[in-house]
Amino acid sequence: MALLTFSVYVGSAIYTAGIAGPDSIMSEFDVSMTTALVGLTVFVLGYGFSPMLWAPLSEFPSIGRLPVCESSKSLFIVGNMADAQTWGHCSFLSHCNSRPSTRM
Repeated sequence: MALLTFSVYVGSAIYTAGIAGPDSIMSEFDVSMTTALVGLTVFVLGYGFSPMLWAPLSEFPSIGRLPVCESSKSLFIVGNMADAQTWGHCSFLSHCNSRPSTRM
């Protein structure tokens, strides 16, 4: 659980460090600062929307918290694997599933 929480919270810090500089997203892809910040924005949006998606499910007595937590962990791992293969295009889906497993 500690490794999962660490990987969720360090995700935005790693991306932020690579936005500007000589070997950065801006120089490698020749994009503006605004375009380079899209990945971080999608990360934060996914992290913010997840309580609206997952929290109501955990309140149903027939479902409970454990299935929500376990399924969100599994989807987070699958989303990160897809995110690594698509250069960040699955970031929103990945991080929508990150918050319940670190908060429950």
